[in-house]
Amino acid sequence: MLSKSRYLRRVVLLCVGPTATFACAVAVVSCASPPRQPEPQINVSTTVAEEVEVPAVEITADLLYDILLGEIAHQRGEIEVSAQALVRAAETSRDPRIAERAALLAVRARRYEEALVAAELWRELQPDSRAAMELLAGALLATEDIKGAEQQYREMIESSGDEVGYMYRRIAQAISRYGEGQEILALMDRLIELTPDNAEAHYSKAYIADSIDQPDEAGRALDRALELNPTWEDAATAKAAHLMAQGQKAQVKDFSKAFLKKTPGANKLREQFARFLVDFGEREEALSQFEQLADRDPENADALFTAALLGIQLEQLPEAADFLERHLQLRPKNDQARVYLGQVSLELERFQSAKEVLSAVSQESYYFEAQVLLGGVTAKLGTTEEALQHLQTLVPSSDEERVRLVLAEEQILREANQLDRAKEALDLGLSVLPDNSELLYARGLVAAQLSLIELHEQDLRKLLEIDPGNAHALNALGYTLADQTDRHGEALDLITQALELRPDDPFIMDSMGWVQYRLGNHAVAIDYLERALKTRPDAEIAAHLGEVLWVTGERRRAESVWNRALKESPLNDVLLGTIQKLKQ
Repeated sequence: MLSKSRYLRRVVLLCVGPTATFACAVAVVSCASPPRQPEPQINVSTTVAEEVEVPAVEITADLLYDILLGEIAHQRGEIEVSAQALVRAAETSRDPRIAERAALLAVRARRYEEALVAAELWRELQPDSRAAMELLAGALLATEDIKGAEQQYREMIESSGDEVGYMYRRIAQAISRYGEGQEILALMDRLIELTPDNAEAHYSKAYIADSIDQPDEAGRALDRALELNPTWEDAATAKAAHLMAQGQKAQVKDFSKAFLKKTPGANKLREQFARFLVDFGEREEALSQFEQLADRDPENADALFTAALLGIQLEQLPEAADFLERHLQLRPKNDQARVYLGQVSLELERFQSAKEVLSAVSQESYYFEAQVLLGGVTAKLGTTEEALQHLQTLVPSSDEERVRLVLAEEQILREANQLDRAKEALDLGLSVLPDNSELLYARGLVAAQLSLIELHEQDLRKLLEIDPGNAHALNALGYTLADQTDRHGEALDLITQALELRPDDPFIMDSMGWVQYRLGNHAVAIDYLERALKTRPDAEIAAHLGEVLWVTGERRRAESVWNRALKESPLNDVLLGTIQKLKQ
């Protein structure tokens, strides 16, 4: 079961996506601020009898029949029958408890004429009940008596005292529920005249304007609310969501940054802004906002988890691990986070930590993946054979899990430089799933490493028949043809297609630089390779750039490129092999 705080946070997450509206944001605000006076409930309140004197009513056969009919019909879900029977019982008994129940059930059944009768009686019997005023106003609106509804709302506002802001929010929700069109916006304007300098009144008007698709009115109302209360985070969050709903991304950024600069403790807005930045594709800035949020709101488990995922995507793995560890302190049962932490720890070569966290995974939906990852950890802490034996104990329950198991075995063998056995594992997997794209791609790469060019091309051509727009397959085939054959023109065509699909991919830029080098276009090659290395500092890209520079006579620059790469990857085989080949 979700805790209340968990529920509210989940609502916020739903409301700040790219299609969020102001109505959604204002609903969250209302939920997040516990009402000082409870909303009327369907069940009869036991406190009614304490507030007013319950009349002594003779229980006639007709009255008892209507009460029983109303209750039994309600239990059976026949709300309309229940409402009609209880309205008759309320009129007969003049009991405020029955009047309240009848009014509420009539509203639920959309029997507004009956609701009006019961609500008027309820209001008569309990003249100071705000719940009775509110329900009566709603029934009047639903029956198109705008003037009558306005009178009820005016009384609610005038009697609300310090709760006037909250009362405006409740009235706005009721007006949006029961009324429609410009009339309800005009009604809200008249109500605002009672307290024209109340920020929550204008905030509530924005909610109504949004509900009737009047975005300009909503925007102006929010601006007025913020003018009256410049540091009000609820209004700022709604304003940013409103701008986002209108597709005004630049304004969302400018407004959110400006508000956060003057109100750095606005955690709700900061989280919303961070998630908007994710939608914009600005992941680094989003991560920065989540990092600040995590510092300011260390108990926000959802923000920590999202920050961790962004860190993984941006390959900021130490930071991602820290976020995941902090998240698990707050949510120790989240095995999904535990699996992510195991993966990150494995990448960071924190093998013992990876083993401990993955061994703690128990939820069925994450157990298989955790055990597969434990195979990789075992290969690092023990031996290749121990790791393979561990994987052999796992029984896949789907083709997806079967593929995952084969790829894990292949990776362990490839990293142990047992390429023939890695190919055998992939051969076996493809004998069961011959058209699986992941297995075809993996075997194609292993075949290239084994210089099995015909098999490499066969697998990647088949993959491209299945998925013609697979940029990775186009790139891999193009690079292999450029590197291991003299089919450079064909390689150029393939890599060009891949680059059109993923123009910012550093590995595809590297392939383009390499095929240009093979074609003798050294200046073009250097340009592509320098851009690739700037985008992604990688040992193999550095090896390629250094080779082209060396061959063109820029040996000092080549050595500088290699030396920087050696500091980060001193054991990279491609880099070491390139340096040794050229310096002989």
